[in-house]
Amino acid sequence: MDRGAEDLSLNRGEEDEDDHDEHEDAEKSTESDGVEAERLKAFNMFVRLFVDENLDRMVPISKQPKEKIQAIIDSCRRQFPEYQERARKRIRTYLKSCRRMKRSGFEMVRGFAPFSHTTWIFYPFVE
Repeated sequence: MDRGAEDLSLNRGEEDEDDHDEHEDAEKSTESDGVEAERLKAFNMFVRLFVDENLDRMVPISKQPKEKIQAIIDSCRRQFPEYQERARKRIRTYLKSCRRMKRSGFEMVRGFAPFSHTTWIFYPFVE
């Protein structure tokens, strides 16, 4: 009798419940990561649109009108409650990136293209 070869066919027909649960968990986390990423993109776009409409992008957040900043934060809290603690920081970083882009010689101009909802076109800034 050959003891080196084991019969592994006993478990082949049966699927371990734990393995199945792990596979489902991986699918759910992948789906939720995709939803989470889309939600974060929507939040970022929401903040950019509000800042563009209500604030001067060349002025730091500390010099902006407090009531306008608070109004944007409140809107973010209503629309995206899961990101409410990020709202002020997102406003600040967006304003900072706008000032950086101007200093580096590019001006951000919002344009629309038929193939996307919103596009950013960078033009060299000439004074």
